[in-house]
Amino acid sequence: EVLLAADGQQALDIAFASPPDVILMDLMMPVMDGFTTTEILRKQGVIVPIIAVTANTDHQARIRCWDVGMNDFLAKPIKKETLFHTLKQWI
Repeated sequence: EVLLAADGQQALDIAFASPPDVILMDLMMPVMDGFTTTEILRKQGVIVPIIAVTANTDHQARIRCWDVGMNDFLAKPIKKETLFHTLKQWI
């Protein structure tokens, strides 16, 4: 089952209501960005794998992803094979 969130706040609401097996986290979302959303999830004890999904592939973005507690990083555009391999690794 796939659950979609339109923004960071909805992502929090979904994750707390029904913890998923993995979270694909866009870094640039309205209301609350993916970095802040991830920080809140981690501070609340959510331990599911969080994989960054972004077109921002610079080194600083990757470092910040690790710093806030994300487990992996996927750069857009994402090939289906890459997505499946990454999900298989974390689930």
